[in-house]
Amino acid sequence: MHVASMETLYLVVGLVILLLTAWDLLTSTIGGSYRLSVSDNWGRVVFRGLRALSRLGGGSVLTEISGVVVMTALATAWIMGFWTGWTLILASADSVDLTRTGQEIEPLHVPGHVGHLLSTLGGATTQPTGVGWNLVNAVIGLNGMLALTLSVSFLFNTRTTLQSAQAFAALSSTGTAEPDALQGRLADVVAGLHMSPFALWYGHHRTDRQVPLALLNHARKACAAGGALRVRTEALMRDLPHWSDYDDGGDFLEVMARWTEGHRLHGGPELEATRSDARG
Repeated sequence: MHVASMETLYLVVGLVILLLTAWDLLTSTIGGSYRLSVSDNWGRVVFRGLRALSRLGGGSVLTEISGVVVMTALATAWIMGFWTGWTLILASADSVDLTRTGQEIEPLHVPGHVGHLLSTLGGATTQPTGVGWNLVNAVIGLNGMLALTLSVSFLFNTRTTLQSAQAFAALSSTGTAEPDALQGRLADVVAGLHMSPFALWYGHHRTDRQVPLALLNHARKACAAGGALRVRTEALMRDLPHWSDYDDGGDFLEVMARWTEGHRLHGGPELEATRSDARG
């Protein structure tokens, strides 16, 4: 392929990767809905991989580290997206030169240059070849700082949502509060999970404190109580993340059991009990 064509290809592919990564970072960290986020699907893929591993053994350990693994995979995807995108853009032209003259640029110098800029470390043995590329380098540095700031904020919001959801699980599982008294907290939990669905991938060593199962148990209590409590609970829980993926129009508790199973590394007798209750 002609050199000019290759350079154009590098530029186009680099821009596409860069824009997709930036869009995903923004929608995941400051967006109003997970539905616009590519990372939500990536998190689900990683979680399914952990579920497959749990069938081979070590389910309890994987349950406790599942959230960490998913969040690490997400951060890695963002880093690699920005790194690859900017590397291809800079590689599409003679944008980088060595600070020591008389030496040829090697292929690894460009990603190394981008890595130093994104990490805001400085001290690279390379430099931009002109004023225009110097401005681009400044944008790359700003990109790195913005990504770091948004990522830290995103992690804080996810942890806050998780803390609220696990507090709800503790109150519900211990019987400290009756289902009707927990409706306000349930609304907060559902709204938080809708904004930060990644909190669902965090497990807990105590089964009754796992958020998906706690929500299922609360739904069972509300359905058993019937009346307005059941109606309000169904209305709230139908706004849970990924609900439409499991809702086939059937019994509410059946759908809730499938949703719970989809957000746990492994099922259990609790899910079968719910299915039996729904059929009964």
